[in-house]
Amino acid sequence: MFVVNKDELLENTKKRRFSESYDRYLSGYDAGINDVIQDILEMDCTSYDTLIHKNAVLNETYNHALEDIKNIKSEKTKVIAGYNDLWNAHREILGENKKLKSDISALRSKLEKLSEIEIGDKVEVIDCGEALPGYDIWLKNNAPTLLPLFVVNERPDNGESGVVLAIGNETLNGGRTEETIYAILNEKRKIRLITKKGVRLVQKHKA
Repeated sequence: MFVVNKDELLENTKKRRFSESYDRYLSGYDAGINDVIQDILEMDCTSYDTLIHKNAVLNETYNHALEDIKNIKSEKTKVIAGYNDLWNAHREILGENKKLKSDISALRSKLEKLSEIEIGDKVEVIDCGEALPGYDIWLKNNAPTLLPLFVVNERPDNGESGVVLAIGNETLNGGRTEETIYAILNEKRKIRLITKKGVRLVQKHKA
């Protein structure tokens, strides 16, 4: 006669049911895991493609930036070269200007020398109001030999010309001004006294 052990049967039943439940759990777990992995793979692929695109854009931007930097460096080199050329030209111009100023100064001195009235030069009276017809004391002090040819209180006419025989400085107007005075022998053999402002140079004396 076959005897059934109830405890053992109950235990086996529990084990079978647990095994079935566990298998179902594993089956569902595997399916869930597969779905999650698939989602991750799809998500990663999309993200990877996006990253690849962004990287390509960044590389293109970087290459453009490198080209711009190269162009800027080239332009900078040209600007520096141009600046150096301008600076060298500026220095040359400064040197030329310095020489030109020196030449002009020398020429001005020469012109001033040429325009300066000296003894023996021919002059013309341009302002008879600058004459000193009563200043025979100047002749006594500076050119006494010319005194016999001096006519007191006789003024020259504008346009009258003559040769300078004596030159000297004198304080006039009560000591307020110092004037250069010329003793001029006109064509009538008369001595005229007149200040520098009253005559102009006509011809330099030939040495």
